[in-house]
Amino acid sequence: MTIQDKIGAVFIYSMILGILFLMMRGCNVQNELEAKGKPGIGWYYSKKSHRKGESNFFCFYVDGTQYNESTGSDPKAFKENRGRFYRIRYSEENKGIFKAYFDQEVTDTAEILEAGFSRQDLRNALTQQRRNRQ
Repeated sequence: MTIQDKIGAVFIYSMILGILFLMMRGCNVQNELEAKGKPGIGWYYSKKSHRKGESNFFCFYVDGTQYNESTGSDPKAFKENRGRFYRIRYSEENKGIFKAYFDQEVTDTAEILEAGFSRQDLRNALTQQRRNRQ
């Protein structure tokens, strides 16, 4: 076995180990989110479609800090629901990682304000909802 063959083998093994590491880390983040995730409220404010799928953007607050992050697919014909608030679970360890529950809409204004949103956020959401209806 030549030096080039050895280098090639080390490179291939390194790639395999790297892929396994990333897969395990992804599973650990999802398990941690389910087990230790904190409940919260997120504002669904935008949807963008692209060649490989779609991104749904949410705004949520953690300890007074605003996060604008995207999540994967939503139920079909859901883009009309932009501007609404939904229950989420977010990770305290991995900031910005969350899971949205599209079937759990939040309409209680006091609960939304308690989650860190301002009255201006509520007005913006209401304006967006009106635009969706037109």
